[in-house]
Amino acid sequence: MDSHVKELTRLRGIGPVLSRRLIEAGLDSFDAILKGGEERLTAVRGLNPRWIPSILSQAAAMKSGAEGDREQALLEMRNRIDSLAVTVQDLAACVKDLRGSEGAGAVGAKVEAEIFRVLALLDRLRASMGRKMKRTGKGLGRAAKNLASLEGAGAAEIRKGLKKSRKSLERIFA
Repeated sequence: MDSHVKELTRLRGIGPVLSRRLIEAGLDSFDAILKGGEERLTAVRGLNPRWIPSILSQAAAMKSGAEGDREQALLEMRNRIDSLAVTVQDLAACVKDLRGSEGAGAVGAKVEAEIFRVLALLDRLRASMGRKMKRTGKGLGRAAKNLASLEGAGAAEIRKGLKKSRKSLERIFA
């Protein structure tokens, strides 16, 4: 099913057949329906004139709701990315303390490299906000879950957790 058809069938009273007719008439989005108004809707074959006011009000509600919801979701994603970056930076400080006391050596260097990779991925995510919202949310959730379990862990465990978090963030771009 075409994305425009799927979008228009969200309106009550419009099924797949009627949505295809609306698309043929040039009314392929909620915005186009609102701009076209009653005149263009009455020209569509099979559309009951009694439904037109209801369809126009639903289209207006869906258009305003979609824009507001998307902006809210983007803001929420940015906040999640920022909190994840703060968590990773806290882990970096924790690893520096471990390196000083244990002399972790090669493991500590690998952990620092993993931290830089995760931070680079978070910057890349911040730059490409707005695409793949559902996948981004799931990936950020997995990464946060992996990072939350690293509290009080040693250098090797932190490295493993960071690697798992990095992999879940990389899947967003796949």
